[in-house]
Amino acid sequence: MLESGDDRLKFVSSVDSFLKIYGFDGLDLGWEFPETKPKEIRGKVSCRFNKLKDKVIGEDEIDEKANEHREKFTALVRDLKNTFRHEGLLLTLSILPNVNSTVYYDSNIAQYLDLIIIKAFDFYTPERNSKEADFPAPLFPIFDRKYQENADFQVRYWTEHGAARNKIILGVPTFARTWKMTEDSGITGVPPLKVSGPGIGGPYTQNPGLLSYADICKKLSNNIIKHELRKVGDPTGRHGKTNYYAAICFHPKYHLGKDCLLQKGLIDSPELGFSGE
Repeated sequence: MLESGDDRLKFVSSVDSFLKIYGFDGLDLGWEFPETKPKEIRGKVSCRFNKLKDKVIGEDEIDEKANEHREKFTALVRDLKNTFRHEGLLLTLSILPNVNSTVYYDSNIAQYLDLIIIKAFDFYTPERNSKEADFPAPLFPIFDRKYQENADFQVRYWTEHGAARNKIILGVPTFARTWKMTEDSGITGVPPLKVSGPGIGGPYTQNPGLLSYADICKKLSNNIIKHELRKVGDPTGRHGKTNYYAAICFHPKYHLGKDCLLQKGLIDSPELGFSGE
């Protein structure tokens, strides 16, 4: 649809009519571009070999038309806003997990958007990473991972390219991703870990590899489970102690780094079909 100007105009017109008929306040775009490939965490030798391979034959391309899709998506957002502006309708953009903002989103589109919702989680999931478990929603960069796969980078990409902070909403997941550990997983509990697929689903979701907030709370109320949880320290001292069980502290102001202050957050619980500010 993006590649055809006529199809884009038809989409804009149909959306405008739909919103008027049902009395909606606006449209949230959650565009499903090709997902980024999960990074395999390698040892020093394999890392050097992989870097050499990328230099010789180049990195694998996920979308050969990425630049074209980026330009056409910007045109779509502009056309939608020009139409909505006269109707007093809102236009927002949800940055879906594993869609690379630096590839598909021209930061200039922020001027056409009322809100930018950054869902900085699910960078690693049991479905996409069945043999290796890793942090699904890190706040800050982690050594030997993709530099953009953390909340801090996602927020900074938009703010450092001119997006107003009061337009940005950071999505906070209240669910957990789980993997099935094996004898090869080790005993440290520090990702990345060798695993053998998704973990057992919780009693509420019954979805392998996924625990809802209610599932997590039920497990943590079990004294046996609570005593078996292993603490994972932070040698850098940057983020303080990390534990496998933690209380959620949700405050309307988020401070990522020294100069990245947001005023809005979004609780995201897709396993229960809920998303709210």
